[in-house]
Amino acid sequence: ACTEERLSYDGDHVSFDTVGFHPSPSREIPVWIGGHSGATFRRIAEYGNGWTTLWDQPDDVARARDRIMNAWTDYDRDGEPEIAVLRPVNVGGSGDRILTGSADEIIDDLEAYADAGATRVIVDFYTTDIEEQLEQIRRFGDDVIPSF
Repeated sequence: ACTEERLSYDGDHVSFDTVGFHPSPSREIPVWIGGHSGATFRRIAEYGNGWTTLWDQPDDVARARDRIMNAWTDYDRDGEPEIAVLRPVNVGGSGDRILTGSADEIIDDLEAYADAGATRVIVDFYTTDIEEQLEQIRRFGDDVIPSF
């Protein structure tokens, strides 16, 4: 859809009349695939640009990355896949959850993700309150991001 000016499709499970995709993207759109099965890791290596996961711990990310890299090699892919982890953060919060605590503790947690092979951490929140989220964004921006 991103490379053809107009297209239609008639398949077993989906069909559509002639459509256009405008504007066309200025570059290839990366495909991130989620999941933890062997089939997932093979699909990443065959078709994808990276892996995305929710809430995994650094050790889980490291194990998954090893499996992805084995498949990446099997498919003779160049470069490295993106490894993205979505995690909630609570700067200044208390508890024994990862990415919760002082800015220094969160920095240590982020470094553990980087050491595990994560190339991106997508920040989420434990709250749906917009004011609390804005405060977390400010704290994260002021106290955590400058370390990277």
